[in-house]
Amino acid sequence: MTSNNFLKNLRRFVAGGVAATMLYACADTAENTPDAILAALTPGDAGEAITLSEVRPEIIRPAEARNEDGSLKYQNYFVRLAENVAPPTRENDRWIFPGESDEAGDLKNLSELTELFRQHGVHAFEPAFPGIDDPILKRTYGMEVEFEAEALAAALREEHRERFALIEAVPQMWPLYTPNDYFSPIMAAPDSNWHLNITKATGAWSISRGDPDVVIGIMEARGTYFDENHEDLQGEFRSIYYSWGHMGGVYHGGAVAHLASGKTDNGIGLASMGYNTKLAGFVWTSFGGWSDIGQIYVLVKRGARIINMSFYFGDHTGRPVHSGTAHTVIKHLYSLDAILIAGAGNDLYPNDLHYPASWPEVLSVTSIGADGSHYNSNGGFTHAHNAAVDLSAPGYSVPVVQANNTYANWGTGSSLAAPIVSGAAALMLSANPCLSADDVLNTLKSTAQSTVNLLPSNAPYSGKLGSGLLDAHAAVSAAANLTSTTFAPPNLRAGFTYEIQCDANLNSRLLVTGANNRGLTHQQYNLYDQATNQLVETQGFPATSANVYDPGPHRFGQILDPQKRYYVKHGVWDACQPWQEVRVYDIRVTTACIDQQNYALTATYRTHLQAPHNINGFEVSGDNSGAVDRIEFSIRVTATSTPIQFVRHSPALPATIPWNAAGAAPPHGVEAVIFFTNGQTKVLSWM
Repeated sequence: MTSNNFLKNLRRFVAGGVAATMLYACADTAENTPDAILAALTPGDAGEAITLSEVRPEIIRPAEARNEDGSLKYQNYFVRLAENVAPPTRENDRWIFPGESDEAGDLKNLSELTELFRQHGVHAFEPAFPGIDDPILKRTYGMEVEFEAEALAAALREEHRERFALIEAVPQMWPLYTPNDYFSPIMAAPDSNWHLNITKATGAWSISRGDPDVVIGIMEARGTYFDENHEDLQGEFRSIYYSWGHMGGVYHGGAVAHLASGKTDNGIGLASMGYNTKLAGFVWTSFGGWSDIGQIYVLVKRGARIINMSFYFGDHTGRPVHSGTAHTVIKHLYSLDAILIAGAGNDLYPNDLHYPASWPEVLSVTSIGADGSHYNSNGGFTHAHNAAVDLSAPGYSVPVVQANNTYANWGTGSSLAAPIVSGAAALMLSANPCLSADDVLNTLKSTAQSTVNLLPSNAPYSGKLGSGLLDAHAAVSAAANLTSTTFAPPNLRAGFTYEIQCDANLNSRLLVTGANNRGLTHQQYNLYDQATNQLVETQGFPATSANVYDPGPHRFGQILDPQKRYYVKHGVWDACQPWQEVRVYDIRVTTACIDQQNYALTATYRTHLQAPHNINGFEVSGDNSGAVDRIEFSIRVTATSTPIQFVRHSPALPATIPWNAAGAAPPHGVEAVIFFTNGQTKVLSWM
């Protein structure tokens, strides 16, 4: 890495920004379809400005029909249509399939499919991942089935395979914890920091204590929750969302979140690997609904580069299952350079591959204890071990937070091993934000403490514990000095539009609106006198948090001189990319503000007859009276007479003066001088 002080100071800003919000809404009206809602709430491209605090709904209601407890009324399936096959439409409670011609050119009879859908009670068939720009996921739909769902799925697979490329049950998410002994006193209380000592956290903190703008997305399964009011988690969450409302459950979410990045160095509770980094939480509280899987995408799209997944996909019994559709989502997230970390699996099925951990795009983390052993001699079990495991981290008897501001020494699960690694990844990005996902994952593996694999107790698991035990110090040190060859930061957009507006005092002010960029993009506007090239004013907007990028409009303080021309230089940059600029010349005031307010001096008449002898006064009218200090009227009865003076202070428009010479000839001339609060004047005449 460069030693330039400027770039060192900018390392605290993560390229691309971090923002994590989870949104879905119930499609309850014609306007509020899932497509329309997510189109409005999901960023459209890599350059769109995102704000963490845009919305914070307590409940996110997916489109699937549900019971009061959040469980699904019907069985849900992912259905991927074959290429160039259109989805069915619903007409009068019947599913109508677009016809297609056979080889002879005759229209095929698709009434069989309509009848199948009717018999099995298909209640919904809609895009499963609206807003995700992936060719496979665009062809993937969520299907709700009421009767004999698997029989329908089998019929579609066997008899209509030319239309349906994939049909699979939507998997459920199960938290990776051991319920019976998650907080059980199975051994004497160990050192409360053993998990940090064995992974060399203090050495990592000597390099980076974490940037608050690096946010770890915590994706949680049903039956868990986050406690943002815990004394060791207060202020740590940038956002928390539940797909079907806060349903309580075990304190899994809070324990996982704290191990990733709880409050540290605050004199209470427990220290945490992520130290000063922050969190964004999402709890999948549905039961096998298709919409929640896509919420991981929203976390990533909104800037959270690290996603911790302390869950696995399973069937209704909890048996691990592979989901081709969920894997497609994970592959898409990986293509967006997301750093995906998951628990490898627990003791219930220790020899099985668990997903998402076992997919190659994800770092799979299994558990070791305080002695480095994968076998938990106190509990008499092991967590998952297989060839897909990439790394080991503390997962047995880990000190964790509990509800009601309490703590325990007995946290057990690969759910707890994964967030410790996620916290280390956050420290790596804090030390060097210009790293790709491959940079982070490969560094975590290459710097691991391989000696743990040589322990006699781990011999039965040779080749199944990954490259070794997490070494946070070595990983952060390597990251800080790594120049990436694979990191592709998001494109920055310099450039702006402008307009000249009148303020309340009728001064001409320049407003600029920049192009959209991601959070943590710095920007600056410089205003110059074009004739002299003299800098007149600077408007700087350094990115001080992940959600501060504001395209505008921003207003300069300088009052523009109608006699001058100006130009503006707009520069953008971030922690990984240098200043880029666009200049716009020949900015000038074409019409002064006071000339835009329609000020006029006119005569008033006694009756509708607008004749000279019928004049009974004069008035000044206009669109803005607030900027007027006073109006001085002068009336000359004749060309040589002394003017008659009238003054109206702080007048409401129209401001009038009388002319009482009833039936007499009109005055020779009337003049009104408007004095504005900004010191300018405008002269109006009536002849």
